[in-house]
Amino acid sequence: MSRPPVFAAPHKALRACFCKTLASASSTDHTQAEQVQQLVAQCRELFKLLHVHVTEENNVTLAQLDLRAPGAGEHDRNDHVELENVQEMLEEQLAQIESAGATVERLDQLYAGLGVLFGMHLEHMHGEETLTQSMLYDHFTDAELGGMRDTIIKQMSFDQLLIWMKHMMPAM
Repeated sequence: MSRPPVFAAPHKALRACFCKTLASASSTDHTQAEQVQQLVAQCRELFKLLHVHVTEENNVTLAQLDLRAPGAGEHDRNDHVELENVQEMLEEQLAQIESAGATVERLDQLYAGLGVLFGMHLEHMHGEETLTQSMLYDHFTDAELGGMRDTIIKQMSFDQLLIWMKHMMPAM
């Protein structure tokens, strides 16, 4: 009997949001303030999703996994630190665009950085969807995994849930 995928819904939402943001970043005209504002808003939304996702994985999923298999979540947590470091650099670039204005160079740098971060996340998500999920299946029942999902959802603000649903529902 197949078991429900642990990471499918949030990871589909993240992939969809990344793709939309990258597409916008690739075509934003630095001379068009409205396009730049839309890109900034998309990036902020993506960064918010990524931060919430990492925080909830660390505090709920990986914390629970470590209680049953000490150290099992260490690799993913280390990845999360690296991913957040790259994200912080992109957030600084975005702040520069907001404060000093958009230029071709700044937008190109942001676009390239988003591509790097997306690539890192794709590799990381694949590891979670295979190795981490396998460990979760080994140590938890489907009901327990559902309980973790419910805990994560209950900890989110209404605004965070709306953003998740905005990207998750079309991706399902």
